[in-house]
Amino acid sequence: DLTTAEHSFARKIESYKNDYEELVSILNARKVYLSDILVIISNVQNDYLMGNTSFLNTLDQNMLSDYTSLSPATISRLLHNKFISTPRGILPIKFLLSKKCYKNFSVSYVKYLIQNLADFENIPDNKISGILNDQGISISRRTVNKYKNQLLGKIGLI
Repeated sequence: DLTTAEHSFARKIESYKNDYEELVSILNARKVYLSDILVIISNVQNDYLMGNTSFLNTLDQNMLSDYTSLSPATISRLLHNKFISTPRGILPIKFLLSKKCYKNFSVSYVKYLIQNLADFENIPDNKISGILNDQGISISRRTVNKYKNQLLGKIGLI
């Protein structure tokens, strides 16, 4: 009877050991994936991180997916509630992503252009749209309004 209990205990211990090894393997893979993603982000956003620009380059979860062969959903889960220490301070990693707005211009860059117009708060949206169009960025008045409101803190950011 004691040997049966010993065998049962040994099987349980072996099962726990296998579960532990699987968990360690998953956590190691997660660490490698996150490290790869952070290298890509830091390379793409180097100018922003080093203070050379005040806007982010275009980089979103779909682009990271293309670079890493991970799904955008996996990338989203990997970056959720993760922070990174940068020369600009501690930032949520997702803050360093900026979608493409028009051609290769990022949303961050277009917001930067809008914000740097003198008295942008009081310039009509269609006029800002025209100014951006003159600079080769064709976006609608409604998009200008959305970005202006985000800059003014009237609605949630990105």
